[in-house]
Amino acid sequence: DGTWETLAQSSATVIVGPTQEPRNILQSCNEWSASQEGDEGITIDDWDITAIRYGAVFDVMYEAWGDPEKLLFEYPIGNEAFDIDWHGSSIYNTQGSDTEHRNIFSKLSQDTFRVTPIENSWNDANEVLKYQVRCRTPGLADNDVCTDHLDCPSAACAYASFSPGSLQVCCASGATTIFTRRKEGWDSNDDRDFCSNQQNGALCGEHDELCSSGACVRGACRS
Repeated sequence: DGTWETLAQSSATVIVGPTQEPRNILQSCNEWSASQEGDEGITIDDWDITAIRYGAVFDVMYEAWGDPEKLLFEYPIGNEAFDIDWHGSSIYNTQGSDTEHRNIFSKLSQDTFRVTPIENSWNDANEVLKYQVRCRTPGLADNDVCTDHLDCPSAACAYASFSPGSLQVCCASGATTIFTRRKEGWDSNDDRDFCSNQQNGALCGEHDELCSSGACVRGACRS
């Protein structure tokens, strides 16, 4: 009838810049690998992960200086897998801060992922942000008994509850470190890791921070 109807609308962010072959090659898992220093004007890092087996999970650790805008991970390239977005957060003014994010994506059939530090200029992007990546091949599932952080999908092997008799398991919600004391029943005064975001009824000692509700009452998490 000569009229037009809009069926769908969408938008995408396109980053225009120099192209290059992957200059970062990840050969093995369980160790941190730093990005190679970029050439002038290059703010796109492509990583070759051909040698990494299917199903491996990836972590990132970064140190931000100054005031970065964001750090974008694409896997497969073109698909936003993870976006660290500060948008001028005052947390990262003038001093560096090491921060780790775990299990940001798992390897599929594609052998390259892309990291793009985004700043007001390419020079700022190269200077204010340093990052490392690590892959892991967890042999356990969430809630399985564990002895090593790297065996867990979340990279968090910790006590299931605040009790010396509790087993250490893979914590889906991550772990919280607490200084424990002999008077609480532990065999030494020391830092220990506990599963975070405990549900109601879980043993928590006197530590509100272990409970998803934020309330530890008479030794157990309560809503």
